[in-house]
Amino acid sequence: MKIHTRIFCALGLSLTTLSAWAVNNADVVKMTKAGLDEATITAAVRGAAPAEFDTSADGLVKLKQSGVSETVIQAMIAKQSGGASASSTGASATIKYKNVEDSKILPPPVDVAPGKEYYTRYTSKYDGDEHSATNYWVGDTLPINTKVQLVKLSKGGFTLKRLDTGAKIDVKNEEKYTKRDAAQLAKEMLADQPTNIDLYGKEMADAISSGTPRLGMTKTQVLLARGYPPSHETPSLDGANWKYWDNRWVTHLFVFDGNILREGRGLF
Repeated sequence: MKIHTRIFCALGLSLTTLSAWAVNNADVVKMTKAGLDEATITAAVRGAAPAEFDTSADGLVKLKQSGVSETVIQAMIAKQSGGASASSTGASATIKYKNVEDSKILPPPVDVAPGKEYYTRYTSKYDGDEHSATNYWVGDTLPINTKVQLVKLSKGGFTLKRLDTGAKIDVKNEEKYTKRDAAQLAKEMLADQPTNIDLYGKEMADAISSGTPRLGMTKTQVLLARGYPPSHETPSLDGANWKYWDNRWVTHLFVFDGNILREGRGLF
């Protein structure tokens, strides 16, 4: 059990409990300093009823100085402005982007091999030195188009080395959840060319790079921002509902109308 999970349990908190009362900036700072992971804090922010966040310039600066992540701060802004409520009703999306064909955005697939360098094809998270192929949204962000080296590829997963920081990340595959072998996962995650997200425009490119799914995104854009949902609960990407795991206990349902993301807890 990881340290953030132990802290979470020791505090005796649950997302249901947190959402039973108002959550404010001090609560977010308290959770951050207690070591709760980003996904848990974000879920608490999105589920808070009511929310009493100070999202003034001074308030945001104090949050940043206290170590609160950009993802959590963005969730607070969205909640305070009513974004979470809008998402639950399937309100129109606010994100703006240029409509560009996937063929102009996506790099071609490649056969990967240990020792070679690649770019990541989507934004993901890794906790310590591990990324679960179940795609938990926990820990540090590995942005799309990060240059990495494929260090090792085995039946149970593969190891990446970030060329910007030197960090090594072990990608652990559990086929009962992913329904794919490690080689296929590596091929989905890595490319020998960057993904041209800048063609969408700055707002969309920033959302994808930070791993912030937004209402109005296409299915391709959601995959670039959040990676793949585990296939044991989302057997086909053609379906209207994609089920992600924020962590081992918290799931997150994305609902599409055709090709467009229309609903999801906390999305704006």
